[in-house]
Amino acid sequence: MFTPSATHTIIVIDDERDTLVLISRILMRAGYRVRSYSSPLPVLAACLRQELEFDLMLTDLDLCSESGWNGNSVIVELRKNGFTQPMILWSGGGDIHNLSPGLGGPDLIMSKGDAFMLITNIRQLLKQI
Repeated sequence: MFTPSATHTIIVIDDERDTLVLISRILMRAGYRVRSYSSPLPVLAACLRQELEFDLMLTDLDLCSESGWNGNSVIVELRKNGFTQPMILWSGGGDIHNLSPGLGGPDLIMSKGDAFMLITNIRQLLKQI
């Protein structure tokens, strides 16, 4: 049986503050250490400078960022730079049907809304590392 540990760090990126706070709390209550970001830019910068360590990333697809980055482009950029950690792309209404998991992109694509399924998927992905 997999037991979450505070040694597992999850990065959460979502530009909607309420969603960011809610998901962060859910993940912390499930036993994970969480680092929350409302923009992908600090995450990308810190990762590329090798200053940010994490075990799994959860990012919203539709980041309303003036930077032009969305969740999928963040994941693809990190993959191009050698990051192999599990990454989940999720959306509350964006078009996730045209995206495919793997192939330099996210490990999993899912819709927002089901916290139990999110935790289940995170546990499954973390078991593999």
